[in-house]
Amino acid sequence: MKKEFWGYKVVVGDKKGGLFWLSKSRIKALKWGKEMQKVMKPYMKKPCNVILKRIKLKKCEMEFCKELTFADEIYCLGCEKLIDDARDIDYEKYERGKNEENGRN
Repeated sequence: MKKEFWGYKVVVGDKKGGLFWLSKSRIKALKWGKEMQKVMKPYMKKPCNVILKRIKLKKCEMEFCKELTFADEIYCLGCEKLIDDARDIDYEKYERGKNEENGRN
């Protein structure tokens, strides 16, 4: 289990949703939030808010990854997507092999 530490989750958006980012630094989190607020402004009907929350974080447990994730998660969102994609590919190969076997019999 990787070491947990306090960090920040910054959310840019409204009540319906938005973007979020995790950071160790409060200053970097606020800077990112302000930049994203400017980027999103033309696409939003109402002004979007920047919300900063102090939460427990840790490093992703995938060896090659350096991203942050929530303390109660194992992998970051990027690594979870890679794992899910690999499972889908394995399942497709399994199904294809199963169908080929049934076709031969």
